[in-house]
Amino acid sequence: MTISVPAYPELATTGRSKESSTVKNLVKEVREHFTQANTYYPLVQALQQLEAVYEEYSENNWDGYGALSISAEAVSEATLFLGLLSDSHLPMPDISPEVDGGIELEWYKSTDFIFTVNMSGSEILGYSGFYGKRKRTYGTEPLTKEIPASIAGNIAQFI
Repeated sequence: MTISVPAYPELATTGRSKESSTVKNLVKEVREHFTQANTYYPLVQALQQLEAVYEEYSENNWDGYGALSISAEAVSEATLFLGLLSDSHLPMPDISPEVDGGIELEWYKSTDFIFTVNMSGSEILGYSGFYGKRKRTYGTEPLTKEIPASIAGNIAQFI
């Protein structure tokens, strides 16, 4: 079954830096790749959400308290990670900015059943999860071409 993917407008970034251009090109390449194949549609939605987060939080002080703009490196890492999720058929997260310029991916079932993965452009994934009142998990893993087992196992709990 082929999934119909909506047409995408160009990434309307206000940034003129080399990093902004790099992010724009990366998002475009990923978009083209996944719209030419049988696409896992939740990935398309996640990439659209990532693009929106990058656009909305691309200026310093976006929160009025000195937050840094989302870094191009964090967006690149999030794009790679989302593609890996798609390949693994794990559920897609909600995407949020972090005040340090990073990206947070969040899987949420209830206030006491949450898992997050954070990326800041350092090629290190920080993660934490809460599963009820007594079970918690946290740690760091390097970003590679595969989702680390410790992270994949936690995300799988949201299937």
